[in-house]
Amino acid sequence: MQQTTTTITCFPPRVEVSSKRIGAGGFGKQHFNNTTRGAGAGVAQQLTSPLNDPRMQLMLQSRLSFKRLLQEGAVFTKFGSHGWPHKRFVWLTAEVDAVRWSSGVGPSAVSLKQSQLLAGDHCLRTQQLLEVYSEPSTVVMQKNKGYIRDRAKCFSIVTEKRTLDLEADSEERKNQWVLAIQALIKYRGGL
Repeated sequence: MQQTTTTITCFPPRVEVSSKRIGAGGFGKQHFNNTTRGAGAGVAQQLTSPLNDPRMQLMLQSRLSFKRLLQEGAVFTKFGSHGWPHKRFVWLTAEVDAVRWSSGVGPSAVSLKQSQLLAGDHCLRTQQLLEVYSEPSTVVMQKNKGYIRDRAKCFSIVTEKRTLDLEADSEERKNQWVLAIQALIKYRGGL
């Protein structure tokens, strides 16, 4: 018999899925080990499936919708430390490794040559994201405060070395992106 283990790390508690292979063709009964930290650490609980847990379903749906939202991308007004604010298409790469922006809009922007995108001029690596500010409080936003149309629609994606300072076309879009970027930071590549 061969045993395989898969760990699903969507949210605490950690859920381990263990399947015992029987013979050449099938799987035996699946056991799910729900381990928690703290007082009940190490206590195993038999579940029929981790996907039957409503919290797990909600978390997976939220993460998938955040990923879809970011990968579809949107047009924002981007503020920089030099020059005028300008419209940019912003999206999360299919590999979930970078948030990118381009002057092109929609699928044409996403299909830019990888050599253009790898230069790093128009991207923030997901591993470098620190936080997202839901108000215009960065140095770049302060420099551009005269060009901001509506402070309630502004947000900034922050890394150690730079920020991506944006204004959405609506508060709803801004709030969706702030939540999605927060999830991206929390789960990194596992969004």
